[in-house]
Amino acid sequence: LNIQPEEVAEVIGRHPAVNDAIAFGLPDRDWGERLVAMAGASGVSEDELLRYCAEHLEPRKVPSRILVSAELPKGRSGKVSLPDARQLYD
Repeated sequence: LNIQPEEVAEVIGRHPAVNDAIAFGLPDRDWGERLVAMAGASGVSEDELLRYCAEHLEPRKVPSRILVSAELPKGRSGKVSLPDARQLYD
């Protein structure tokens, strides 16, 4: 299945409590990759964001996990740093 992480991050970013969001694949021995996400947010839980995704995305596009943090790791340009975000899942 081909899922565009940008689409998933965009949906998560529309939640009123979310400031930044990023979605990406992590290695999975059964599927090759599994979709996860991170949200820079306050006052919202992972469960609430997963429910929000389920309401706004096809079931196959809902991340398996959403890590919620006050702030996401950013590079010098001010954009969310994918390599740093991946390290938080290790």
